[in-house]
Amino acid sequence: MRQEEIDRFVLELTQAEGLKNLGVVQSLWSGYGSIDRIGLEGTDVQSVIVKRVQPGDGGHPRGWNTDLSHQRKLKSYQVESHWYALQKEREAPSLARIPECLGAMTERNETLLVLEDLDASGFPGRRSSVNQTEWHACVRWLAAFHAEHLGAQGEGLWESG
Repeated sequence: MRQEEIDRFVLELTQAEGLKNLGVVQSLWSGYGSIDRIGLEGTDVQSVIVKRVQPGDGGHPRGWNTDLSHQRKLKSYQVESHWYALQKEREAPSLARIPECLGAMTERNETLLVLEDLDASGFPGRRSSVNQTEWHACVRWLAAFHAEHLGAQGEGLWESG
């Protein structure tokens, strides 16, 4: 995908007048792309997260570049995109807060996910350690997340895990 196509897609989804790259949040496994924060101009939403998956040849900096590993990574990104699509179809709001997927695009072997920026939605900050109250909040979120999906068929997702 060319950057112009990505920019046009993000502008269309967000109805923003302009975009500003605010930086890389993190790179993906084995150099398969990046997660970037994109600032939005001319709209009420401050920013979005753009996850761009650009698989290379399956190479890994430490030599873990088997075809099986490469295929597993590709499948992981397909499953993630499918999972976000399923979340858009949910009728009830989620009890476990997750970012809204504003849109997804796949072209050849590249995938693009445009996600709500949870920082801009009032959930900023990352912890390198937590106190007991924060730890309990994490466990409650995880329990709510799993309870919501308990018994779901999970078609198109991983068979286990």
